[in-house]
Amino acid sequence: MFCTLAGYRWLNSGSLLRRLSQRAVRRLPTAPLCHLHNGATESAASNGALRIVDEKVAYRRYATVFERTVQYPDGRHVTYDILGQPAVQSASVLVFPFDTQSKTCYVIREYCPGPNRVLYGFPAGMVETKHESMEAAARAELSEEAHLRCAQLIDLTAQAAVWERSFEVPNTASDAENCLRGFFADKYSRNVCKMYLALNPEPDGHPGSMDAEELIEQVGAVRVPQLEAWLWSGQMTMPHMLLAMCALTYLRQHGMLT
Repeated sequence: MFCTLAGYRWLNSGSLLRRLSQRAVRRLPTAPLCHLHNGATESAASNGALRIVDEKVAYRRYATVFERTVQYPDGRHVTYDILGQPAVQSASVLVFPFDTQSKTCYVIREYCPGPNRVLYGFPAGMVETKHESMEAAARAELSEEAHLRCAQLIDLTAQAAVWERSFEVPNTASDAENCLRGFFADKYSRNVCKMYLALNPEPDGHPGSMDAEELIEQVGAVRVPQLEAWLWSGQMTMPHMLLAMCALTYLRQHGMLT
C-alpha cells in the first residue's frame, strides 16, 4: 500500500475517514437499479444517475456480467461491463470478530482464485434468499468460516447512504423496503457490502458447513499490530482491508483499543 502505518494512525486520529466516506457516498454515480435515498427520493439529476439506453446480460453463471450503455450529459453513448450477483441479492456481508478482553481479532486465511493466492481476511459471504436478514447472513458466515458465534453485532455501515434497489429475485425478509445501507464494492459493480463488528465471539460447537468451493484456514486470535502489518503489506483484499480500517476506527473511537 502507498500509506504508511503512521499515516493510518493519522487517518484514525480525527474525523477525516468519516467525512470522506460521507462525501464519497453522496457523490458516487449510482447503479441503474438503485438511487441514493436521504429521507426522500432524489432525482436522477441530483444523485448523478445517467439514463440507461440499453442493458443486457453478457455472461451469467455464479456472477453476472451486464453490458450496459448509458447516455452522458453531452449526448455520447458509453458502454460498460457491470459485475453483479443478482442470484444472491447483489449484496455481501463481512464480519470483524474482536475480543475486548484480550484486544485481539479473529483472522482466517482463504484461497482467493482471482489473484491465485492465499490471503488473510475475515468471515464474509454473499447474502442468499435462505437468510432471513443481513444480520442472519453475517452470523452464518461467522459460524461457517470462523467457527464462532456472537451475541452482539455492530453495523459498521449504519451511517452509509441508503440505496433503493430492484432485484431480479425476491428480497430477504428484512429487505422488505427494498433498501440497504452499505458500500459499493467497485465502480463497475452493483454489489453492495455490509460490514459488521462482532464483539466477544465464542466458539461455536456446531458450526455451519462451508461451501464446497471454499478453502479456508482458521488462523485464530491475532493482535492489532500484526493485523496492521498484514493490512499494509497487501496481504488482504480491498474489502477486508476496508472492514479492518472501519472496525479499528470504531474500536478506537469507543475506547476499546486503549
